[in-house]
Amino acid sequence: MNIELRKYYERYIESYKSQSQLARVVTENWFIDNMYCPFCTSDNITDFPNNYPVADFYCNSCKEEFQLKSKKNGMGRVITDGEYNKMIDAIYYGKTPNFFFLNYTFDMAYVNNLLIVPKEFILPTCIKQRKPLSKKAKRAGWTGCNILLNAIPDKGKIYAIRQKKVIEKDKVRNNIVSIDFIKKIKNLESRGWLSNKYISLYSFCCQGKFVFIAFEKKFCILKNCIIINILIC
Repeated sequence: MNIELRKYYERYIESYKSQSQLARVVTENWFIDNMYCPFCTSDNITDFPNNYPVADFYCNSCKEEFQLKSKKNGMGRVITDGEYNKMIDAIYYGKTPNFFFLNYTFDMAYVNNLLIVPKEFILPTCIKQRKPLSKKAKRAGWTGCNILLNAIPDKGKIYAIRQKKVIEKDKVRNNIVSIDFIKKIKNLESRGWLSNKYISLYSFCCQGKFVFIAFEKKFCILKNCIIINILIC
């Protein structure tokens, strides 16, 4: 994986006057050329046609869908997203894509960080409604939303690139596999409770059933990871 954006910047700089549009085209084309699917063994990701609802990309092998969000300089705590109600509906109806959050250098020369958040960790508690656009705005009343990164547990934030350092592909995929069991928790409230209350989640197979072991934060510190709760499904 090559973290350089310069060749894409030079390719499109004459075609776009808007810096935000230029950044979108540059990062999306870099993404297509460099990113693999973190959920399977495919080394390619395909882009959807323009204006495809919710997602930007998909894996032709495992059919996972992805949305890429890019911003300049630091990742920060908040990522601007689309229409609030559509996002909330997508979460409740199980239509949320997996997210890639990318941030690039101020001169659009390099990728600083590329963060993967599996869709199971995008919960209503991570979404903050923005103020509706004013009556004078072209889209008066339109209400956007923000994704709160600090509301997503660390287990659900997996780096493919961190501080310009590319993380090994196998390590990224292993990190994804380590939290794969959370897909089996369909109830959003239960998934949110586990994500928020516990910092470490593990699974193993016991007599043909998946057993989820959750370690509560305060007990991890005081009593060296005492088992607090076991859920069998």
